Amino acid sequence: MMLSKFLLVALLFCIGTLGSDHPSAAEFNLFCRILKETDEMLLVPDYIYDEDKDKEVVKEMQFLYNATTDNMKNFGNTMWKMKDFLKEHPPPTQPRNRQDSHNQIGQLIQDGEKKIIESWGLAKKVNEKIYEAKLLVLQGIYGENVTVVPKEDGNLTDIISKNGSIFNDETNVTASCGNGKKTGKTLINDFFCVCVGTGIHESGSPCHGNLIPPNKDRDCCKNKKCCNDGCKCCKNGCCANNKCCGTNNCCCCGCNWTQMKYGTSSSLLALTESFEKIKAVCQDLLDDEDDTKKIIVLLKEYLGMIGKGGAKQKQNKTYMFGQSAWGAEDSHEKVNFSDCTGGGNNGDKANGNWKNNNHMCVDYKNNFKNESNTYDIPWHNKFKNYTILLNDAKQIEDKILKNRAALHLLKTKAWAAYTREKDDETSNLDDMNISNLLDGTQLPPFFFLSHLSIFL
Repeated sequence: MMLSKFLLVALLFCIGTLGSDHPSAAEFNLFCRILKETDEMLLVPDYIYDEDKDKEVVKEMQFLYNATTDNMKNFGNTMWKMKDFLKEHPPPTQPRNRQDSHNQIGQLIQDGEKKIIESWGLAKKVNEKIYEAKLLVLQGIYGENVTVVPKEDGNLTDIISKNGSIFNDETNVTASCGNGKKTGKTLINDFFCVCVGTGIHESGSPCHGNLIPPNKDRDCCKNKKCCNDGCKCCKNGCCANNKCCGTNNCCCCGCNWTQMKYGTSSSLLALTESFEKIKAVCQDLLDDEDDTKKIIVLLKEYLGMIGKGGAKQKQNKTYMFGQSAWGAEDSHEKVNFSDCTGGGNNGDKANGNWKNNNHMCVDYKNNFKNESNTYDIPWHNKFKNYTILLNDAKQIEDKILKNRAALHLLKTKAWAAYTREKDDETSNLDDMNISNLLDGTQLPPFFFLSHLSIFL
């Protein structure tokens, strides 16, 4: 029995170890869920105003207007076509009543047409809000070089290749990841800080086994003179064959920050390729997960992970995002956090994916606002403003629905004007409201559109 319990505990320990094989695996999972949600945010459809539906209401009012005309010649030409309706629902018989009804219905038609024009303008504003919201999402991911919402993803290729729009500092990982200045320019910037960095020769992957720091397994020398001379022994800014030129003692310059390796390949990927690989890994990771949350909930979860992890808490790294799997018992003994410089300590006591990547993180210290006890992270703000804009759009849509209800009320008033004779002229149409419509005011069968086409 004791042996069985021991084996069970050992099995659970192994499962737990395999489930957290990377110190920033939880952060990566959250990045993936945010990225997945942004895809959904960009799929919000444009608002389509059903103008024809509202025009049908006005056409039905026009039917009554024509039926009360004083032009008996025109009326007589069409009367035989609507004789069944007129027999059941005759128009006012007294000339004065007929004229009053005609005038009142005419005014109601004008009011209805104004409602349609107003709703058309409101629908345009709804789509402007939706467009602006989608643009904020793209800018939160790719940077403010995105000035239009492309109709196809391929149009983002040029934008992704312009690193200056995406990274806080496209040449310096330390400056880009929040050391001494604000960070969080884009989602991609912070992802690279936490999951890719620059790494050193023995750096493990902090987030996922296929997303490899660019300097992993690179034998780079420290001779700065070669870099200052323009890296003459380097190929396309990077050392040939991913190694330094031994005879010239050349360093590897220009091949670090904003680049990534994938899987077992030694090739460095361009940012466009890297992002495609990242999205593919995220899709595989989340395929079996059913944990869809709205962006506001995910951003709150993100803020909750800043400073999370026993080792960070013990070292008072309360503004650091990343490396949350290190426990308090690992502090200093296995890992020491200092700045988020994209690399790791040489001679790290940890093994495998836990090794030499403790500086791959993002530091939000300079994004923290003491007066409000909140973080000012640019891509967070853009995603939050997305929800505000969509809420604004929804409120405008509600105005369109109110206009539609008002149109039906106008139609009800038109029918009341049509059926009123001289002996009930004292009835006040202005006392009618939406509640009259909802309380079951009965409309006649003339609204069947078979009668409508007569006068149109």
